[in-house]
Amino acid sequence: MKTRFEYYQSIRHTQPDLFYTPKLQHQMRQEQKLMGKAFFDQYEMSFLEVTK
Repeated sequence: MKTRFEYYQSIRHTQPDLFYTPKLQHQMRQEQKLMGKAFFDQYEMSFLEVTK
């Protein structure tokens, strides 16, 4: 599992052209503002799709 910060760092390393776009930078900053410290500490959770 990765933290939200690690998720963005993986994009920075694998897709630098995408990482440095204004849209992604804005999205990352907005998430950081909303999440605060959790942006760096909280782990992403994988959700399973439930079918009936």
